[in-house]
Amino acid sequence: MKVSLFQCRDTQQIRDAISKIFNEYDHLLPQSKDSVILLKPNLNSYMNALTGNTTDLRLLVAVIRLLKERGFHDITIGDGTSSGFYRNKIDVISRLRIDRLARRFGVKTLDLNYTPHEAIDFEEETKVRVSKLCREADLFINLPKLKMHFETMMSVCLKNLIGCLVGLDSKQKVHDSLAKNILHLNRALKPHLHIVDGLIGMEGTGPSRGTPVKMNLVIAGDDPFAVDLLCARLVGVDHWEVPVLRTALRLGSATSEHVRHVDGLDLSKYARSFCRPKANVLARLASNQRWQRYLIGIRLHPFVSWIFNLDTVGKLLNWSGLRQDIFNLQEPNIAGVRVLNDRCDDCRICSRYCPMLLNPPHEVMKSSECIECLYCYLVCPVNAMQVDGELGFLEEQLKRYGEIVRNMSKESR
Repeated sequence: MKVSLFQCRDTQQIRDAISKIFNEYDHLLPQSKDSVILLKPNLNSYMNALTGNTTDLRLLVAVIRLLKERGFHDITIGDGTSSGFYRNKIDVISRLRIDRLARRFGVKTLDLNYTPHEAIDFEEETKVRVSKLCREADLFINLPKLKMHFETMMSVCLKNLIGCLVGLDSKQKVHDSLAKNILHLNRALKPHLHIVDGLIGMEGTGPSRGTPVKMNLVIAGDDPFAVDLLCARLVGVDHWEVPVLRTALRLGSATSEHVRHVDGLDLSKYARSFCRPKANVLARLASNQRWQRYLIGIRLHPFVSWIFNLDTVGKLLNWSGLRQDIFNLQEPNIAGVRVLNDRCDDCRICSRYCPMLLNPPHEVMKSSECIECLYCYLVCPVNAMQVDGELGFLEEQLKRYGEIVRNMSKESR
């Protein structure tokens, strides 16, 4: 059992941290350079990492670079998009620019919802499908986001494996007994290494309606229980408040040794108190374990699904708190990004956030290295960049998070 924590304030420090992690956990890396490697980030929606929702591209790039430098070449970035995006056939991998990142480094991407699978057992002898790749990879690196979650209090290593389930029906069955089924998943799928994106976390009513919080942390470990316990302490949550950790301790999947190990760490200079999720009455009723399976059964009826997919109904569900995500089908049409020289004060914050270590704004969307993630545009504290074209679904993110992200980036000055 081992956990490691690194403070990272920019892209270069993230790369340095990943290098140290690979050195510390070198014994977990396979010997053959032909080994199959799976990177499992949290790509549960098309909200980018700066909102606190998905795994940071800077972390993914750092991991891929180090693996490539060590001679590994069979690398896949895979996740199974969550139910709403799966139903609406929204390509989250493309919207987050994971596909462009993959092409740049010659690695593969995979929506695990559509992969060869095998069955595992859940509670009450229920069978679900998991991606075979998650079971067969020679090196499986779990790359979750540190965030609060209205159903599970907190979402980190243990819960991130839900994305390994194949198809809508399997994802829905996990909710029949959420904490216990997450533990079943973690018994069936055993990532070799966990690297948590705590660079920008999410507090409040996550996973998609919370508030981003700049933590500047990367956490690593070989035991998901120890890492999740540490993350709970980092965000000021007692582990007994987290259903999956509480259940794991009661059933013996996690032990008092895990708790003692984490309690022995001095986290005082890193920890802060995250706001707890505050789901309204309707959302709490809909996620109640007693009748959630019945509500899901109704929800999956074709006629009900058709009604729920109507744009007006979707907005009403979002407004009511019953649905966190907005399934915007409008793709961006961006011709380029221009720098407004009269505003730019050359603070270089944009370059500190660039996953590719480019020199925005001068190289943005002009270099072959650029993956057009728009991190530079989103973090500019003085709005010195202007997008030419249509932002599409990004408009909604800008309305909700644009000012918060810019204010957060000012801390880098």
